[in-house]
Amino acid sequence: HCPTIEEARSLLHADESRVGMSWAGIEDRFAEGAELWAAMDKASPVAWLWIVRRTRLSNWYRPLCAEDKVIYSVVARPDQRGRGIVPRLTASVVQAEIAAVGDIYLDCVYWNTSARRAFEKAGFAEIGRSTLGKVKPLPGLDTISETS
Repeated sequence: HCPTIEEARSLLHADESRVGMSWAGIEDRFAEGAELWAAMDKASPVAWLWIVRRTRLSNWYRPLCAEDKVIYSVVARPDQRGRGIVPRLTASVVQAEIAAVGDIYLDCVYWNTSARRAFEKAGFAEIGRSTLGKVKPLPGLDTISETS
């Protein structure tokens, strides 16, 4: 468990390309009140995820109780994928957090089948899907066109 941005930088070796998001994005997650959890192999992180309490989220896809938490932005290093690390990390975080919270939900894009399988192995089941609302064009653009 990594409670501060300084510990995250140290843990993740300050290499944005390996982290999967910019340091500004990581700082935003901490500012939201999210907690970073990591799976380690010796002194090197091999997978990590964020978990945040509902009261710190401005909006989510379904109504949540104040005590509920949401797991999101789960990343495994490419050389570590397919080894069962994400399901074990996710299950470990749930086990550590469940006594202190209401329910725990997980946010995953539906087309990411490998992630969905990993989360099913950790005990999660799909309870619904959200679709994006209407796309609003940028000012001055009335149509969207494709180029080939």
